[in-house]
Amino acid sequence: MKIVFTPNTNFKAKFIKTEPILKLSDNASEYNRHDISIAKIEIDKAEDIQALQDSAKSWGVKAYFSQDIADSAAYMHGLKEKIGKDLGINFYIATLQKDSFDKLRSDEILGMAETNRIEPKHLGIKSLQVSPSVMHAKVNTEYKGIGRSIIRALKAQKENKIISLVSMYSAANFYEKMGFILTNPENLMYVWRRFKPKY
Repeated sequence: MKIVFTPNTNFKAKFIKTEPILKLSDNASEYNRHDISIAKIEIDKAEDIQALQDSAKSWGVKAYFSQDIADSAAYMHGLKEKIGKDLGINFYIATLQKDSFDKLRSDEILGMAETNRIEPKHLGIKSLQVSPSVMHAKVNTEYKGIGRSIIRALKAQKENKIISLVSMYSAANFYEKMGFILTNPENLMYVWRRFKPKY
């Protein structure tokens, strides 16, 4: 879906942190550490939103949530232009891109997520999607650990004391491995809490 935006070149994607993933070696015999970037999309910038749209389109129907995430970002872009304030909804990407975040390259985006600020210290993850080319179920996929890298980056943000989400059945085991606790079995609500050490 091609969307017409009002360009704003004063904003660009914000680098959050570097995260390690696994990359298949050239001879496909083993996986080695490979660093990628986690960046926050600035919804003021039309080019960033278009990069999400282009990624979602190229990933196709196997990436269940990517088009929803991209369309939501486009909607928030238009809404923020109208009301002029932040509504606490943010978009993150995992990308092979290491610099020049003023121009995102859609072909290097490996994963994306949409979050909402439920309370000042409570983050909700609405959707998380990785490229079908790197889904964990695939044999000898070129990269592994994309979803984990996004979750780790969100956990690392100091303001996020609580992170909650509703999981699909197929992803429940993934979130449990990432430290989330099932709090509502009926709708698969999971919660992660940052507890201060007790001395």
